[in-house]
Parts: sequence; structure tokens; C-alpha cells
Amino acid sequence: MWPFSEMSLERVSFVSDIANIVFLVSLVAGVVAMFFIVVTSGVKERHWAELRRQSDEQIAESNERAAAAESKAAEAELGSVDI
Repeated sequence: MWPFSEMSLERVSFVSDIANIVFLVSLVAGVVAMFFIVVTSGVKERHWAELRRQSDEQIAESNERAAAAESKAAEAELGSVDI
């Protein structure tokens, strides 16, 4: 039924040992990958916070320029009405 059922004890032990080693290596790789995910996530959050701050500053500057332009447009409109 299974391909391992016909193997010798030495062969099955060898395959089992290799499987255990591969399993342990994959667990260690998973822990290392999780460490890097956690550490880099914090760094990305700091970069995103800085970009959000810069974006908020640009939006505030744009809003000030828009308000100044609206004010000038209103003054120009009032100036043209007086004539």
C-alpha cells in the first residue's frame, strides 16, 4: 500500500532521520522569518508614519494656498462688481 512498507529498517530509519532534519530546519527557518517580519514591520510603520506626516504637511500647505486663492478670487470679484 505505502511505498515505505517494503523498505528495510535501515532505509526507513534513514528517511525518517532526513525528514526530521528537514522538519527542524523548516521550523528554524519559520522562526527566523517571523523575527524578520516583526522587525521589518516596525521599521515600515515608522516610514509610513513619516510619509503620513509629510503628506499632512503638504495637504495643509495646499489648503492654505487654496484659501488664499479663494480670497484673491473673492476680492477680484468684488473689485469687478464695484466698477
